[in-house]
Amino acid sequence: MQYWWVNHKRTPGQRLVGAYLWSAQGRRNSNLNESSRNMARVQPGDLMWLHTDRAVRAIGIALAGATLTDRGWQLPARFMELDVPLQPAAHASALARCFLKSTHP
Repeated sequence: MQYWWVNHKRTPGQRLVGAYLWSAQGRRNSNLNESSRNMARVQPGDLMWLHTDRAVRAIGIALAGATLTDRGWQLPARFMELDVPLQPAAHASALARCFLKSTHP
């Protein structure tokens, strides 16, 4: 299982609609951007943290790999909106300690 951080653009009052994530196919010059490359890397069972407006507001799980449609990448997923959003900035020092432990034995 892999974990993915998704910066999700939406207005604060907007609810998650649909059972998928969507991303544009890539840049106009036909080079894939990092978001497009990552959509292709997500596997079924991977966990996603949906971040918008400075908080993690939902958690999602990939139900299948992404498919490329005529409009862009579509990734089937199931989401659960958090009753209390997680604000990473409020926990920055604890998160930094966790990441430092995982990268430096």
